[in-house]
Amino acid sequence: MTKKQIGLKLSAITLAVLLAGCGGGGSDGYYNSDSSNNGSTGNGSDTGNGQENTVISEKYFLEIQSSKPTVDVTGDEVDVTLRLVDENGGGVKEKSLSLILDQAVRDKGLSNNGASVKITDENGYASFKLSFKPSVSVDLINDLLANGLNISASYTDENNSKAIQNLNIRVINNGSDATTPAYNLTMKSNKQLLSVKGGDAIITVQAVDNDGAIASAKDVVLKILNPTGSGAIILNSKAVTDTVGIASFNISIQNGLTASQQAALIDQGIILQASIIDANGNETLQNLVVRVTNSEGTEATPNLSFGRTAKLASVNSDLDYEETMSVRVVDKDGNAIDNEDFTIELSVVDKKSGHYVLGKNYKASFEIDKKNISDDITDLKTNQTDLTARKSVLSAKDPASLTVAESTELTSINKSLADLLSQIKEKENKLLGLNNYSIASRYQFACIAQQNLMDIATAINGDAIQTISGNRYTATTDKSGQFKFNISYFKTYATWQTVRINIKSATNNFPNLNVSYDYPLSLLQSDFDAETVQPFDMSPYNTNSTQSPCSESKPWANLL
Repeated sequence: MTKKQIGLKLSAITLAVLLAGCGGGGSDGYYNSDSSNNGSTGNGSDTGNGQENTVISEKYFLEIQSSKPTVDVTGDEVDVTLRLVDENGGGVKEKSLSLILDQAVRDKGLSNNGASVKITDENGYASFKLSFKPSVSVDLINDLLANGLNISASYTDENNSKAIQNLNIRVINNGSDATTPAYNLTMKSNKQLLSVKGGDAIITVQAVDNDGAIASAKDVVLKILNPTGSGAIILNSKAVTDTVGIASFNISIQNGLTASQQAALIDQGIILQASIIDANGNETLQNLVVRVTNSEGTEATPNLSFGRTAKLASVNSDLDYEETMSVRVVDKDGNAIDNEDFTIELSVVDKKSGHYVLGKNYKASFEIDKKNISDDITDLKTNQTDLTARKSVLSAKDPASLTVAESTELTSINKSLADLLSQIKEKENKLLGLNNYSIASRYQFACIAQQNLMDIATAINGDAIQTISGNRYTATTDKSGQFKFNISYFKTYATWQTVRINIKSATNNFPNLNVSYDYPLSLLQSDFDAETVQPFDMSPYNTNSTQSPCSESKPWANLL
């Protein structure tokens, strides 16, 4: 079979937009870029100006994420996980992935505790542990808070084409009173590559706060940064995060684009930017590029996609949550692949300790904080009135008749009034932020899991599902290429555990099909809003079932 080799080259426009978005924005975003000092990497065609263009692989793709959205400027550790996938989203095993920390980021204090090249596991994953040493220079701290830490990952395939992804990790200063954005965003596309002749994709944006807790019921906006008339469109530009902090968007490429429109999309990709604004008016931005190709493909490889109802039910005498999901398998032309056997395996990929606090427990202290700021404003204005009156008395005199002491006093009053005006405006802005803030039903405080238990609290069942052993199952597609199943889990684990659903072909028909879906265990909104104790109020990963290791802070602390 003839294989068609197509090289994708990132345009300078795309790279510039992504690098610009890297500096003040979100946390775990990923995007493609050249990563050498002279603006190029790898072996590509000569541009004629002494630089080379990286040839981007259409066969392999990199995903990158960190174990937490931020690191603290006073010193921290973070795990970075890479995943190499094929065009169907399946993990690719036994490949060498490189994590790149350039000199600039090392000078800022970030270091890799182990090897810089690791081999992917059976599902295409490779993990790296990074350390961030405390920063002492004021200039360096300001740079870190403004721009974060940029790291890169790469994979070079057998044709010397590259899969490249970058990651910007935000840096915060928990010991500072400086206002920082309260939320962090991660973006993903359900498809790695879109056809320029009418492709579409689902973009998911997850919002978490600086402690890694989910941010539900928050407005997220998605924009396309390509020039107007590019042919890329968003079907819904605004969405609200669900109970696991995820907002979903649909993008597509219009049919019948001109040759120049197609060429621009192939060159630049679809450049997306998600944004969220916290109660204090601080905006977090995150960018993602969805690549575009004119390749029709030459192999009849299947595409496997997950579907969710996103509707939880309380079952088993209110001990469990349950949601119906589906998997659909189609060939490259969209035709259903029926009567095909698959294996399903569940594993724990994320866990954390912590606890919830009822919002009503904070109402008294919240009102006290508002009153304190209001009282401060009153005191400042009283002082302002007194000084203004004294200034009027002094200003009414003939300047020539003022004593040295009176002249000095007048100068001091003018400075004090300017300082008071600044303080009053600052306090009034804080009070406005507090007045616009609503106490939530519950607040989650999360931290690193105390117990390293890998127990699965999740099970699946359904008419098409058979249990092999433990956390392994088999399923067979019906005539529409689908199989449905119910996923259920103990309420105790809701929001404290993320399960990976890994699906592989059980036959030799599609030996390379290996697709994973990370499923955060969510909870019912009605349970979240309940003023009674709930099973998920204490994480099962706490060493003490009645005491959390995680520290608490006022949820509105960033507004004070």
